[in-house]
Amino acid sequence: MLNIIQNLGERMTKLRILFGVPIYHYIEPIAIDNHKKIIRHAMYDIDYVEMRGGSVEHNKSRLYKEFLKGDWTHYLNCDADIISMDPLYNNPINILVGANKDIVGGIYVCKRGDLHPSHRELKLQELWEKNGKPPENYIYKCPRNLHEVSFLAGGMVLSKREVIEKLYNKYDKVPNLPMIHPKTGEYLSEDFSYCFRVRQEEYKIWADGSIKLGHLAMKPLTLEDYYKYNKIGDEKNGKKT
Repeated sequence: MLNIIQNLGERMTKLRILFGVPIYHYIEPIAIDNHKKIIRHAMYDIDYVEMRGGSVEHNKSRLYKEFLKGDWTHYLNCDADIISMDPLYNNPINILVGANKDIVGGIYVCKRGDLHPSHRELKLQELWEKNGKPPENYIYKCPRNLHEVSFLAGGMVLSKREVIEKLYNKYDKVPNLPMIHPKTGEYLSEDFSYCFRVRQEEYKIWADGSIKLGHLAMKPLTLEDYYKYNKIGDEKNGKKT
């Protein structure tokens, strides 16, 4: 047991995380306070940086550049309107680092349309590419565990240094430049284009549905809002309840 504790301690001291927040116009005080709580209750050495003065995708690229200047081992992108619903007992940094994946993030609810979750499942992407369009009346699944996905919005995503170094250098310092998907013809935002290029380099993208995130609107939107809106059961460990 002592050896296990010592090994964990050594690993924690070697990890350094840059907590980057790209800000387009404004960040709510509640978000700033929440991000500070996330950092306070995390078990790792973390530096906090806000990036302003440009579009979201431009600010994210500038944060990648800032990250590569230092000796951080991981980059956590946290959008200005994403918060943790429980930064103490469900700390997103502790969960994401503990997953030990090349790129992994939490799932939250998008604020438009049917409040669909911020990820795209492997099966959904397979159907989309096969038919050239998304299937009708598709119900997103959000297992409350760690699972592989095809795309993941970047509101709370942790990337290892190796991934950012490779993509930053290969894609002319803008690995998140929006693009058109070559098979489906859909427009990919900065987050989905980043994921597309990550997968092109044969990295896997993971999502952890156990992380409790809120998307700031009139009130923080959560996965529970998605399930209520669509009148379906919650999902735990891949099984509908």
